[in-house]
Amino acid sequence: MRAALPTTRDNYGLIHFDFESDNLSWNGNEVSALDFAMTAPEPSKPLGPKRVSPAWSNRLGWTAVALATLATSFMAMFAGGETVAWGWEAIGHYGQVLVLVGVSLLALTVPWGGVVFALPGLFSLARLRGSFGVILGLLLILTGVLFVFGNPRPRRARSSRRR
Repeated sequence: MRAALPTTRDNYGLIHFDFESDNLSWNGNEVSALDFAMTAPEPSKPLGPKRVSPAWSNRLGWTAVALATLATSFMAMFAGGETVAWGWEAIGHYGQVLVLVGVSLLALTVPWGGVVFALPGLFSLARLRGSFGVILGLLLILTGVLFVFGNPRPRRARSSRRR
């Protein structure tokens, strides 16, 4: 059984964005696309948060993941340096690292998580002095915005069998 959309002057059917060998079915010279979770939004609907194209959503999402990892690593490096300089009195900085890990996981799991991710950035801009606070604050705010518009998708494992 095959589903098809009628093609008219105003309707071009589904536009498939995820052409890979594991998403195509060949029957002689005729090809059918599978996995329509990666179709384009209808042109009449405006793009907005979470409505960017799937390809751009994936790129923005993975950029956000990379920046979140960078920010967390940056904060962990700072916490380690403070621990070396001040000893166990600086243990509170590891709590900040855990907050960044927590908001990163939240941003990956809920649609509004990117907004929550930007909150530590605002806190960093307000409370931390010098270039460290500015760099970390802007990095976190940028990452939060990218999480709002982006949604990273994990890559699927390639099938070893031939089709």
